[in-house]
Order: sequence, then C-alpha cells, then structure tokens
Amino acid sequence: MQIARELRPVGCIAERLESGESEKYSSCVIPCFGLHPWFIAERSPNWFNILKELLHSTPSSTVGEIGLDKGSHGKEIDFKDQVQVFRQQLELAKELQRPVSIHCVSAFGDLLKIMQSIGHLPGGAILHSYLGSAEMVPPLAKLGAYFSISGHTMSMKLEKVKKMLKAVPSDRILLETDSPDALPNWDVDSLHWVPGDTSKTLN
Repeated sequence: MQIARELRPVGCIAERLESGESEKYSSCVIPCFGLHPWFIAERSPNWFNILKELLHSTPSSTVGEIGLDKGSHGKEIDFKDQVQVFRQQLELAKELQRPVSIHCVSAFGDLLKIMQSIGHLPGGAILHSYLGSAEMVPPLAKLGAYFSISGHTMSMKLEKVKKMLKAVPSDRILLETDSPDALPNWDVDSLHWVPGDTSKTLN
C-alpha cells in the first residue's frame, strides 16, 4: 500500500507493511483511512480528495480514526474546524457504506447531534474507548454504534461505569485493543468493581 503523506505532513495515514507482514496477516489486517482530530490543523488543502481516492482504491478499508476532542489535547484545536472535518468524513463513510472508528473526548453531546443529523450509518460505527454516559447509549446504538470498552473506564466513577455497561446491548459491546495506551490501572483497589461473574452484573 502506497504511503500517502499529503493528508498531514507529520506522518502518513497508511504505510506499507514490510517484510511480508501484509501477506502474513492479510486475513485480519484491515486498512483504516481517516484524519484524526488531533492532526486536522496540519492537513493539506487536498486532503479530502486524497482520502476519497484511498477509500475507493481499497474496497476493504474502513474510515477512521475520526472524531471530536475537547480534552486536554483537543482543546488546543479549533472545535468548529473539528466539527467540519468530522462531518465530512462521517458523511463519506455513510455514502460508501463503510464502518467508521470514532474518537470522542468530552464531546458526546456534539457527537450525538452530528450523528443524528447524518442518520443511521449502514456500515456501523465503533465508538473507540467509550467513556460517555449510559443515557447516550440507546440513541447512539440506534444510529449504528458499537461501544469498545478499555482500561480507561478505571478513571470513571464506579456507579457511572456499571450503569453505562448495563445500558450497552450485549451484541454492541466490544473489548478495546488499543494497548498499551489503554491498559487499566493495575492497582488492586481499582479492580473492586470487576465481579467474578461479569454477566450477572451486566444483566
């Protein structure tokens, strides 16, 4: 796969897998193209056309990671710009019926409004490392969302986590694989909310 540096100058959105790695893992490595909110200020004027070309030329690819961020990192980036770039990519994912991976930090209200304005996503959407409220789950799920759960839930209040997990439909919950970034706090005291039989807690 050709490197496409034009989307953002600090790196590439896709890299060739060297030494036969692409062949070795061809059945499980899925290309994913998108402009992350942290890097939108560095995008090229032609970024969207390049993204469309990459997605069209790679039919098995998905869109992402895209999204909104009002956290410590994202607050340095113009939010109106984030919204515009996110909306463009989300509309493209819907048009192409591709799955989309969504990053969202402290902006779930904005995220829901945008997703509702665009409508159901036929390819589905993964809410990467979901830390939103239980109340947000039903409307997001209705729009095609799946919810990946990571070690970052350890930073949430116990009751909020339990309520949120119970709200996620059993066929919409995923385990986050973004390690080591999203590893949990291994302090024994932080594990008190994990029961011996998780299913009893979620049902």
